[in-house]
Amino acid sequence: RYPSDHLSSVNFQGRYSFKPPSAPFHSQTMSLALQKPVTYTGMDFKYQDWTRQGGVLKDLKLYNSNKATFSNPSLTSHSSPVKTVDFLKVSPLYNVTVASENGWRKGGWEELHALAIDSQNHPYFLILYSSVSSGYAINLETAQLYLTKFSSPVEFLPVGAYHAKFNEIGLPPIPLIPEYQQIDIPLKSSKTWSNPYTEVSLTAELHRPDGQNVSVPGFWDGQNNWKIRISPTMSGDWSWRTNSNDTGLNGQRGQFNCVADPDERHGFFQVNPVNYNSFQTSGGAPFFSAPIYYPLIDEKSGSISRPLSVSKSRVSTQEVNGTEEDSGFEKFSNQVDMLVSLGFDRFIGTALSLSVHALNPFPNANADQIDPGFFQKLDKRISYCNHRGVAPDIGMYSLQISGITSVQMARIWKYLIARYSAYNICWNLSLKPVNSGEVNSLQQLSAMIRSSDPVGHPITAVLESQALHNPPPVIDQTIATNDDYIHSPAGLALWPNSDSSLIKQNESIRFYASRTDVNLQKPLDMITLDGKNLLTIAADMEYNKPLSVYNIYQNQASAEQRILLWKTIFQGAQEIILGNNAFKTNNQISKYTKWASICYNFLRGTRYDSLHPRHYLQSSAENDSLNNAEVFLLDAPSWQYAAYFTHGGSISIDLLEAIGKVEVAWFNPDTGTFLPPYTLMGGGRRTFSAPNNNDWVLLITRH
Repeated sequence: RYPSDHLSSVNFQGRYSFKPPSAPFHSQTMSLALQKPVTYTGMDFKYQDWTRQGGVLKDLKLYNSNKATFSNPSLTSHSSPVKTVDFLKVSPLYNVTVASENGWRKGGWEELHALAIDSQNHPYFLILYSSVSSGYAINLETAQLYLTKFSSPVEFLPVGAYHAKFNEIGLPPIPLIPEYQQIDIPLKSSKTWSNPYTEVSLTAELHRPDGQNVSVPGFWDGQNNWKIRISPTMSGDWSWRTNSNDTGLNGQRGQFNCVADPDERHGFFQVNPVNYNSFQTSGGAPFFSAPIYYPLIDEKSGSISRPLSVSKSRVSTQEVNGTEEDSGFEKFSNQVDMLVSLGFDRFIGTALSLSVHALNPFPNANADQIDPGFFQKLDKRISYCNHRGVAPDIGMYSLQISGITSVQMARIWKYLIARYSAYNICWNLSLKPVNSGEVNSLQQLSAMIRSSDPVGHPITAVLESQALHNPPPVIDQTIATNDDYIHSPAGLALWPNSDSSLIKQNESIRFYASRTDVNLQKPLDMITLDGKNLLTIAADMEYNKPLSVYNIYQNQASAEQRILLWKTIFQGAQEIILGNNAFKTNNQISKYTKWASICYNFLRGTRYDSLHPRHYLQSSAENDSLNNAEVFLLDAPSWQYAAYFTHGGSISIDLLEAIGKVEVAWFNPDTGTFLPPYTLMGGGRRTFSAPNNNDWVLLITRH
């Protein structure tokens, strides 16, 4: 009975009956989240940095309440919590004034009632007291009552005593981070370790908006400085908590809100899950890969590369102290800008190794020591590449390096993952060609990276290209007898056509002997070959993975090399342009680099992510004056067709699916120009003849 301050029991009398419903009851999911902000209209109060609009509790220990009553919410010194909840977002609801004569105990008090949502989206009802720091937390999903310990009693202010310093308007700020933007969480270790790189472990447990937890490694950044580097890939509320063997790094907590990025062009570079020979961003937009061998690190010395200069065996004091770094970075950024303007967007070749070079990442060639200053400079270069839309490869020179044990190699890779997984990059496990004897090492390293990389960047490695004279392996003869085995997917005649079953069998063996070891490609998302071999390219297309190859003859800027470039592309592979041949004196672009730029920019203007090598849509190239005329075809059925003529000639293409008008244009691979286009009707087989006996590209598009 209130307000007479007396508690009494009430006996209910009568009958209660229940009639089952005629139809089954379908349960409904109820959300206990507030649909709109709560308006607190109670007394002004002071508790931590809470306001009338809300507050945050980093963590709250919950205890059994079996021995407690509402008249005395107290905890003993030996009480142990049954659970801990963290990062509670609190919304004050109202305050309750309990008079001095209240039926429980004398003196009276004030209560603050609030709703809180923890990092797992579980709702709690909180009761804080003005008289004691103990209080209650009720799990609204399970109706479980817990005792808890707040940091202090809540202080209610007399009317008119409110001051802005007690209750500033607004919630404590929660960082707003755009989707895919890299953020660094700085931390400090509690002491100075003799070798933080090997002695200290640091990980952060990320709680994502979808309820999943992801472990992210942290990294040492010099002195007592550590970082957790994150790039959120999902909009919503994120929270994190650290684990470390250093007391200053352990148990740190925080949260941020990730804001969705409406631009699908943003996000990380990845293999297209539908069209295996193309790429896309994690936002779903096509990403045309135009690779160039352009290491951000000098591959001989392991130092930060200095574009347009020869590697030095000795460095100046200004370079070591970083005073020359701005000049080096300016040259670097200018050259990156130039390569981007040419259409290149993948830089291959950044690989670490041991060296005694002064700017080496491993001082004194000791793999148990690292130079954070080196990596800070590399951070700057990778960040600039990403800013310009370039995704560089990051990795090690080889799977096994003399002077580096397997334990040291694993530690190096974990450091690289901690430092660079938040960037838009590709992991390159080995710049040195991997052979069949290194399959186990390749598989183990790939598995370790996949389990440690929170983003899941694509993985590649340079693989040893199979020489044609190698002894052929045992092959599946049911495949060998297929009549199509003598053609590449693009229709390239890989060997003389013959009715002889013996010749066909020998050429089939030759074809499959040229294929990259199946066990080498399995751990990889992309295949990178160390030498151009059209037979190997044709055979490796069966793996349904993006394929990139080096052309070691790019110094020869001849028409034959240009033709080989286009043949490689139309076989479904990417050619890696050698960056050391890209520039001549005074930053002038080499002729071969211009040809590669022309090729890639042409393809970027097509439906390349949907184009696939075909041979069944064409007839053989017809050229009376040249016996070496070849034609290669790519098509996106019914929408676009691209044919490359090596030495002129004619081709008959089945345009049965291209119903209606189509636009026809001839493109000159040497000059990068189009002849005037014309239109014709599709819906059947059409014959096309090149303008002359040079190489040409035919582009047919249905709009």
